Amino acid sequence: MTHTKNLVIGCLLTIATTLAMATDITVVNTGSKTGGIFVESQAVANELNNTNKYKVDFISPGNSCVAMSQIKKTKQPVLFFWETVYEVHGRSLNNSDCIIDFRAEDVVRVDTNDWRLCTLVGGPSQSDFIKSGANYKVGYGNPGATFQRHVTAINNTFKTNHIGVLYTTGGGAVGTAMLNKEVHFAVLSPKQAAGVVAQGAVCHWSMSTKETNGIPSLYQKSNGADQGLIGTFQTMFVAQNFDSATKQQVINLIKTNFNTPGATLNNMYKGLNTSQWDKSPSDIKKDWDFAIVVNTAPK
Repeated sequence: MTHTKNLVIGCLLTIATTLAMATDITVVNTGSKTGGIFVESQAVANELNNTNKYKVDFISPGNSCVAMSQIKKTKQPVLFFWETVYEVHGRSLNNSDCIIDFRAEDVVRVDTNDWRLCTLVGGPSQSDFIKSGANYKVGYGNPGATFQRHVTAINNTFKTNHIGVLYTTGGGAVGTAMLNKEVHFAVLSPKQAAGVVAQGAVCHWSMSTKETNGIPSLYQKSNGADQGLIGTFQTMFVAQNFDSATKQQVINLIKTNFNTPGATLNNMYKGLNTSQWDKSPSDIKKDWDFAIVVNTAPK
């Protein structure tokens, strides 16, 4: 009887210890349900779950404003990505739910990226795209006003007549539209661009201020004619409401996966050396504010 009692007590203690070790963490997908942010957010949630140390809740509303609204209501530890394009979209709607008031110390990682203009191999050439009078369909995602600003700047600078086509379901849909020849060019992030290049596409131009990964810059080509040709954006990976010890454990786990060849996150960023893990708070704020400006369409 005593043995049975001790066994029961031991089992209860084991369960209690296991529960005590488990940490409730919410991972929120702030992007669409088809894009790169969804895939990476899900990968982060899976990595945390696989450790058996954390109890993870993955939320994917498929809308940045709805996602941020839920994040603001979450009191437990929460991990999420936030991009300048989401912020710009929220500001354009005057929607406070979709505007982040982030603390620099909560930012775990920052990716500085630029949009790429990609087309099918054998399609229009680099010079075709900027040839005076050229008229191509250019697909892009939200916020539509921001990307249309870039298309308008291209048309004004190079005397082209390109037509912007909005796909509200995200970069994945834009890339698919280009591969299916619904549009001639797609405006894509580096990760999205890598995906379509693997399927038979080529990226002719970047919207950085200078050549990126061998892809020439439209802004440089124009000799800085129009700031609307700059499509630089920031993606922040944010950890809110964490105690310092748990936050460091989570960062170490994700950073290890990110830097280990063959690991999920490493595969997503293969060949894309854009991530900064130790960026100073002042640089985070400065670069974020610049990206907001160049991604905001004039009223």
